[in-house]
Amino acid sequence: MKSVLLITQYYYPSSAAGHHRVAKLGKYLPQFGWNPVVLCGRTTRENSAGDYDPLLENSDTCETVRVSWPLRKSIFTPPGMLNYFLVSRLDPTRNPLWSYNALKKQALELLRSRHFDAIWATSPFLPPLRVADYVSRKTGVPWVADLRDIIHELVAEPNMLQRWQINQETKLCRSASSIITVTQPLADILAARHKVPVHVVSNGFDADDFPAVAPQPGEYFDIVYCGWLYGGRDPSNLFTALDTMLAQGEKLDKLRVPMYCVTEEELKPYLQGRRCASLVQPRARLSLAEVLKVEQRAAVLLLLSHANAIGIMPYKTFEYLGARRPILSVPGDHSVTDALLDETQAGVVGRTPEDVARQIRSWYAEWQETGSVAYRGLDSKINQYTRKRQAEQTAPILDSALKLTGKSN
Repeated sequence: MKSVLLITQYYYPSSAAGHHRVAKLGKYLPQFGWNPVVLCGRTTRENSAGDYDPLLENSDTCETVRVSWPLRKSIFTPPGMLNYFLVSRLDPTRNPLWSYNALKKQALELLRSRHFDAIWATSPFLPPLRVADYVSRKTGVPWVADLRDIIHELVAEPNMLQRWQINQETKLCRSASSIITVTQPLADILAARHKVPVHVVSNGFDADDFPAVAPQPGEYFDIVYCGWLYGGRDPSNLFTALDTMLAQGEKLDKLRVPMYCVTEEELKPYLQGRRCASLVQPRARLSLAEVLKVEQRAAVLLLLSHANAIGIMPYKTFEYLGARRPILSVPGDHSVTDALLDETQAGVVGRTPEDVARQIRSWYAEWQETGSVAYRGLDSKINQYTRKRQAEQTAPILDSALKLTGKSN
């Protein structure tokens, strides 16, 4: 069994989307010839920025080594003024200088005390890439860069800081044997600025997280949204569609739009003066286990796609695939998310309020008649997006790193 060190800045029990990618890779890589060890920062309730999930405290899927970030707040503590500035502007547990030094020290100790065949380091934060670049040069162990988020996803014209980040990423990845990203448009961008091979390994869902359940008739036709409102995620098409339906006298007394992890304040700009405001229900954030149950019980799952972004596919897309409930994507992205829904037949795209209203009428009538909305996704296509499949795609990329260094078994 070959061994790989998986480096990430943050990890369980934080429930942020990127951490599931690392955890599930750790779970399934052994089935494809690789024994993983995760190296990460120690997440606490205080430093998790609201992402702490107590139900994930004992959810490590493989051996995990956590390092604590040193809390140095004195202006006189090296590196002096820069350190003080970062402390005053950032949560000290997220200070990039400290996290880099802590991870680097632990990575070197691991690599010198035991054998590793490869390193895998994930962004979007630079410290894991810096650590992988540094320790790879020091020890000769090849590394693979996992760039699941890049600047160009949401920014057409990067500002000065973002250009610096791109420049740093480019320099660090020169020593990588290859790069992994999550969609083909992002791979095309990365291939244009890197000389190493770029591979696509999409995000996914773990079938083990979704026990088979038969749809249960519910009291309400719930169009459920789980996620943040940011980066162009805009529910306006849905709200306009509901307003139109109400204005035309359609009875929607059993229809609700619960929106989890969204506050009343965040919804105000979208609901001001709308007829449908009483149908929309901001809900508190749930633990991962709870939100998966909510998704499986929904009549329809609302996906807010990034209409003006390049190659970005919300992580919730894959969670929704696992929940196996019909997906309504608003407003559509004319790109990767639309293509996935078309391929899997797991949902529909509502590019205009008219499209959305037409689809809701159809689903609502079906629900009123049968008590549920039938799911028509294609399992043969959906199963290509499992976490196990993601690990199966990653293993040969790690194998190729060994071949490039002449260390293949």
